Amino acid sequence: MTIKMSEGRVFFMKTCSVTKKEYKVEVSLTQFVRIRSSKEPIQYIAPRMSPEDREFIISGHTPEEWNKLFNEPKTP
Repeated sequence: MTIKMSEGRVFFMKTCSVTKKEYKVEVSLTQFVRIRSSKEPIQYIAPRMSPEDREFIISGHTPEEWNKLFNEPKTP
């Protein structure tokens, strides 16, 4: 996973091994600092973010990779 910063925003990005497409999640710089430095659950830091995007930030797995690894149906 690559992390890039631009104009107060932080982007978590990688090419999905399943779809071969870039997957990108954007957070504010404040959220990024809280995610990296606090023990606060990510759902409190980014409550409007989808569970799939939060999991990507935590584990680095895209939703498609997660489903392939754990054979779970894709959530809507």
